[in-house]
Amino acid sequence: MNAEGIFINTRGNSKLFIYQNHTFRFMYKKAYGSQLWYCWYFFSRCCPAKLRINNAGKVTESIGRHNHDPPTCWMTPDGKTYSLPPLPDKSNTPNNV
Repeated sequence: MNAEGIFINTRGNSKLFIYQNHTFRFMYKKAYGSQLWYCWYFFSRCCPAKLRINNAGKVTESIGRHNHDPPTCWMTPDGKTYSLPPLPDKSNTPNNV
């Protein structure tokens, strides 16, 4: 698989990961360095989608499927709204197999 996504720093010391226009949050790190990330809607919508990411920040495994559409924007607790930019479509590039 070895696909890429985007890491986003949030307030505090946490990160989000955007992959295929879905947002993931960190779950835990394995002893050998692999990280497991779960869908932002894991708790609120019982979404089973998870990602395994290697030390280089590449997605090595996609586990489960989302039970919702990708979000288009986020609202912060203080009421600010942010649009999520779509990831570039790499399906038409010659290096994508």
